[in-house]
Amino acid sequence: MVSSRTGRELEISVSGDVDMLTSPSIERRVVDLIARRGVGDVVIDLSGVGFFDSAGVRALVVAKQEATARGLPFRVAAASPQCRRVLEVSGLDGMFGLPPLR
Repeated sequence: MVSSRTGRELEISVSGDVDMLTSPSIERRVVDLIARRGVGDVVIDLSGVGFFDSAGVRALVVAKQEATARGLPFRVAAASPQCRRVLEVSGLDGMFGLPPLR
């Protein structure tokens, strides 16, 4: 996972597998980054994720809840086909700001 800040925007890029083994540490790290002083928009890039399951969905939901509790916008800017499929099937693609596929 890589994070960067441009002004108040926090961009977090996640790659590899996001599953029951990796998602707890990803979730903690993302929540810690959101809690830092001066963060504005939170943007997640999942384009490098190869495997994504319900544990990854949970990590995203927890991160969004943390951002919302702090009054911060939260969106997924990009998602690999695997992530997009899981988010669409779960009905959460819109919650994370993913535009519908054509």
